[in-house]
Amino acid sequence: MSESEPLRVAFLGCGRIADLQCLGYRDHPRAQIVAVCDRAEASARQRADEWGVPRVYTDAEQLLADPEIDAVEILTPHDLHEQHATAALQAGVVTLPASIYRSELTPTPTDRFRIGVGRANPGPALDDFARWLRSRG
Repeated sequence: MSESEPLRVAFLGCGRIADLQCLGYRDHPRAQIVAVCDRAEASARQRADEWGVPRVYTDAEQLLADPEIDAVEILTPHDLHEQHATAALQAGVVTLPASIYRSELTPTPTDRFRIGVGRANPGPALDDFARWLRSRG
């Protein structure tokens, strides 16, 4: 991923909170929502249509196996956050800090500057996160 390429984000969960979370990504010049996933296919398709997202999934494992995803925003019910964050990390997909923050997992010190990336106005935090992700190779 080069410095000029946008951070390719997937949304896991397309409920009401997704409408708020998407705002910062959609309006940020260095972020792009490239996939959505929800058990309810109609919800996933509706969000994909509204946001112009090319890929729709109903299975989290299939989403996390997509090689075109740099990071995932986990917006599933709270009791599933840890399971989904763990699955994402095991699949080699970076879990955005808002996902970690809301789960039972504890962010590491290197996550501190990234907390808040998944909020409605990620601003500089998203830039910092994208630089960190690109530095990983």
